[in-house]
Amino acid sequence: MSSVIRHPVGDVGSKWIQRSATADDIDRIATFNSKVFRPSVGVWARELLCCNHPLVSISDFSLVEDTVAGNIISSMCFIQQNWMFEGILLNVGQVELVGTDEAYRGRGLIRTHFAWLSDRLKEHNCIISCVQGTPTLYQKLGYHFAVPLKGGIRLQVEQIPEPQPEPELMIRSCNADDLVELVTSYNNTIQNLGIHSVRDLALWRYQEEQDIESEHAYETFVLVRSGKHEGYVRIARHNKSKAITVRELVIKSYPDLQAALAFIRDLALIRECTAVVLQLPASHPAINVASYYGGQSIPSFAWQVHIPDWVKFFGTIKPVLNRRLSASLLKEYSGELGILLSEMQCIIRFEIVGGEISVISQEEGSDQWKMKLTVPLLVALAMGYRARKELESCHLEMQTRDEAKYAIDILFPQTDAFVYESY
Repeated sequence: MSSVIRHPVGDVGSKWIQRSATADDIDRIATFNSKVFRPSVGVWARELLCCNHPLVSISDFSLVEDTVAGNIISSMCFIQQNWMFEGILLNVGQVELVGTDEAYRGRGLIRTHFAWLSDRLKEHNCIISCVQGTPTLYQKLGYHFAVPLKGGIRLQVEQIPEPQPEPELMIRSCNADDLVELVTSYNNTIQNLGIHSVRDLALWRYQEEQDIESEHAYETFVLVRSGKHEGYVRIARHNKSKAITVRELVIKSYPDLQAALAFIRDLALIRECTAVVLQLPASHPAINVASYYGGQSIPSFAWQVHIPDWVKFFGTIKPVLNRRLSASLLKEYSGELGILLSEMQCIIRFEIVGGEISVISQEEGSDQWKMKLTVPLLVALAMGYRARKELESCHLEMQTRDEAKYAIDILFPQTDAFVYESY
């Protein structure tokens, strides 16, 4: 059973109670999310509450209820993700469906959910936590931009050319028998991304079987040539701004890309859409090709990331850091590297022996640093979102001593990253 946390919440004493959800709350939470957001979000919330997602249970929802009025006034969901960081599997706690009834906003309810979340992250051994949404709100809660999200390029349907006919290539709707092949195609495609999401067969099945009215429902189409899988196209079922949104695209050749884009163009025309949005990593070849077609670039957003324990985080990715050292002129280096977090007045210290990090520690104090910066900047640097030189050029509060710049650049280069949805 979910444990009930009974304590004063907000500014009204003990009449509000925050707790984990139970089976009795399914209808109430789904209805609440439909009201606070929109009906499709309520449908998605029900999918999660009914444990259709393999990594989400009912107790992964936090709610605050007014015991006098008898209604839910705020809720939030924890979704476990798995990200790969250059070969290292990271448990990630995603914050989702954060909503509060309009009449109860500004009372500190979100912070109450995040106190509950802190325990959830520890239970699931989450190295990092992530969230989409309003930047200023989540930055106050310790979340900072770190991994590219969405963005891409927008094509008007008339900009997509007609390809040469290829009778051997067929594009059809995905079925259950395709899922194993799709898992393989996805895994092969994301290997070039330094940070990416892990999606197994169970997650694929959950996504394909979602209610078509769900906020995150997909349509998947498979490219088949002579009975063999050649790739797939995945689009969002809910069209926004009169555009078909392509969430994933796996192709092996330029003709196949042309055929896939033409298929999507025709689908857009049938559904009375005027454009196609390719919501793909900046390094995806379709983005480059679409730019030649005259597509309009869409700036990427980013996952906001919180790292609860820096020593644990760096300890987990230490094999990656050591690989970077061994591939550089520092492969036999011995010494210390101290990173000062200015607002916390503590130093994260790396002891390097013979080109390998032997000890990572965190200690109070502000002396003997090689680099000093704020937590948001270290999040961006450590996750490979921005390189040291770029950060220093924009943030005068970040400084690196000359003798440490090479080591910092080797340990923390900018990384090609993109996290496809796994929820």
